Amino acid sequence: MFQGKRIPCRSAIDVLIGILNMIVRTDKRFPQRFLDIPHGKGQKRNYIAQDWKRVHPGRQPLWAKSKVAQLECDWYVDTNLSNEKKEKTLEGVCEVAGLEIDRDVSFNLGDES
Repeated sequence: MFQGKRIPCRSAIDVLIGILNMIVRTDKRFPQRFLDIPHGKGQKRNYIAQDWKRVHPGRQPLWAKSKVAQLECDWYVDTNLSNEKKEKTLEGVCEVAGLEIDRDVSFNLGDES
């Protein structure tokens, strides 16, 4: 649920992509702002980037491209995340977007996917 609207999703990654797309529809600068916080980056990669190659640097291109999804704003999000990491990422997304979990947005990631 995002600001009262149900977002139909079949997987945990669909939840992450759906929420990110809803946010970037109203805030085109969101992806860059998200990169500026610790939740936006892992130790060796960005969870979101303008170029899919920067999501999984140093990995084989065919593998790396298969582990990202393109957002509506032409940025890319990492899809090779555990549900625990997706949840932490969504918490950071909500923090940066000024959204309160359970008030403005709610989600259920279900089992590992």
